[in-house]
Amino acid sequence: MSAAQIFDNYFSLKAYLGGHDEMRQVAEYAHQPQHKAGELYFGRWQVLWITVKAPFEYLISYVLSAIASILECMGTPTYARMFVVLSKQILRDQHHLEMQMRYGERLLVPAVNYYQTYCCEVYLNEDYPYSKIHDEKIRKLLLSDLKECRFSNLAFCRGEGIWFAYIHKHTAHLFKDPREHMIAVARLFEGGAPKQAAVLQAIDTDPAQLPELLDLDQKQVMNFTSQTLFDFRKDPPPVEPRPPDYIPPEVIDDKKALFARFDALEPALHMIYFPYHTIHYEAQTGLIWDSAHGLVDSYHEKEFLLNYMNGWLKGQYISQIRFLRC
Repeated sequence: MSAAQIFDNYFSLKAYLGGHDEMRQVAEYAHQPQHKAGELYFGRWQVLWITVKAPFEYLISYVLSAIASILECMGTPTYARMFVVLSKQILRDQHHLEMQMRYGERLLVPAVNYYQTYCCEVYLNEDYPYSKIHDEKIRKLLLSDLKECRFSNLAFCRGEGIWFAYIHKHTAHLFKDPREHMIAVARLFEGGAPKQAAVLQAIDTDPAQLPELLDLDQKQVMNFTSQTLFDFRKDPPPVEPRPPDYIPPEVIDDKKALFARFDALEPALHMIYFPYHTIHYEAQTGLIWDSAHGLVDSYHEKEFLLNYMNGWLKGQYISQIRFLRC
């Protein structure tokens, strides 16, 4: 589907983001065996096979990347993007195995943070200028500091995060066990960003606009920063103008106080916004979902959650961290 068709009018965009096929897929997962606690995602023979084929996959990935570079030089960026996606997808098993080596039995479902292969209807679009979008309801969704919907994105943490929360909300009635529910939704993202997540990333939707577009209401429950608990860069960021209604983040420099706030979270899914990344934390199960790593079990260890967050915040400027209940 072309960008012109996706953004033709607000209702066509809303229909494109309906997600009915994905919800049916999650419903099918509800009746299938789920990953059991204490088991590795890959068995020993799978690990052996992934290891044996690694040199060949890296070689093919290198060739595909070279073809992409040639196509880029020839002035065909959309086709170059297709080969970039293929070069990344062929290494998907290697990335999944790397996540298992990092997290061990904590890894329940791995994920990769780039286009799914079948999303060519999205990633073959050129970046779409805002000036071509005439529907006022769509234009209200767009952030004013950008000039185009960027299909050239090759990372989708925010778009995937929004789409994960949407599917999670609208399939909750299918599951009695919230852990099995999280696993089933996470399986949709094993192969990368679905087309709807890529579109949400492209339009750079303001979360405040989500209730009407996706029937997804997010409530901010924490907005804080810390100069002692996270390895932020100490040099100040560039001065940016703040909106009149800007509320500075709360400063939490005591670990016990922060852990108490974690304990006080409602037993629900929470989206955590970092300066340059987005993850989810399901407070009832202690599960963390990250579009770049997958579904990881914290075992309700607050120290693990803190260290996980710090992994994404290390080296960033001092900034706010927001928890939004989905």
